[in-house]
Amino acid sequence: MWKSMLAVLMQNKGKTAGVALGLISGVLFLTLGFWRTLALLFCVLMGLAVGMHLDGDRRIAAFLQRLFQKNDDD
Repeated sequence: MWKSMLAVLMQNKGKTAGVALGLISGVLFLTLGFWRTLALLFCVLMGLAVGMHLDGDRRIAAFLQRLFQKNDDD
């Protein structure tokens, strides 16, 4: 029984991750409130960005560079 459930979850990784994220978000909103949950999410994302940078992944730096690049089309 557990093997078949695990197989279904592994075949639907995106749905499984979405449900888990929704459940965690709902619990955080109910316990912490909206603004504290957003502050926690911001801290988690900043930690992810720093960790990616330390691992040598430059996607965050490239995104920020594109985001704050001076637009010469004006």
